Amino acid sequence: MDSTFSTQEAQILRKQFDLANMEAMDESAEWRMKYDMEVDRSKRFKTELEQVKKSLACRIETKEITQV
Repeated sequence: MDSTFSTQEAQILRKQFDLANMEAMDESAEWRMKYDMEVDRSKRFKTELEQVKKSLACRIETKEITQV
């Protein structure tokens, strides 16, 4: 049994590989974009949370001072 590929079979396999590779790269890029968006979103939430914490700390401090 001859296990070698014909030129046409090799071209078909190469095209299939190239297509699968391009699809994988597209999917990887899509997931990377989603990841980057979530990182940005979490940074914004962290910043907002820090601002709220500071604001609440100031209000508590001000309330404690006025009660003394």
